[in-house]
Amino acid sequence: MRLDALVGIAMLNGHDPREAREYAKYDLEILALLHNAL
Repeated sequence: MRLDALVGIAMLNGHDPREAREYAKYDLEILALLHNAL
């Protein structure tokens, strides 16, 4: 999934757009950890 898509998801989840990219980075890391765990 592209980072900009994750930023959009973070914004939809109610995060400030200026902070959304940081949240998206954390979400991307969590998704990667989950993917590696499976």
